[in-house]
Amino acid sequence: MLVISSATSYTMHIHNITMELETVSHGPNDFTNAKVTVTIFDASDNPVDGATVSGTWSGATTDTDSGVTDASGQVSLESDKVKNPPSGTTFTFTVNDVTKEGWTYDSGNSVTSGSITVPQE
Repeated sequence: MLVISSATSYTMHIHNITMELETVSHGPNDFTNAKVTVTIFDASDNPVDGATVSGTWSGATTDTDSGVTDASGQVSLESDKVKNPPSGTTFTFTVNDVTKEGWTYDSGNSVTSGSITVPQE
């Protein structure tokens, strides 16, 4: 008996990366961090649920983060907080990898980083 099985290959990519700043005041100090939202879509531009996005923060802070996309293909991650960052301070997030069992990450068809800068007061 001959059994032929075909492995279905699913491809995903980063659809977009959005950034925003969050600032909390404690007494005379401001603590600012960046929030990145990464959206993962499949080859037909449908959201991919359950993909793990991992990346590195640079610029104002250096740390790594990872999280899992929700049903809308999105995951939000936050940088470490920076105390009293001067205007012009930049937070950058670079995606290192996107993984999901049975899926292939197409980094060549993806925006892989985003940046946001603390504005002048």
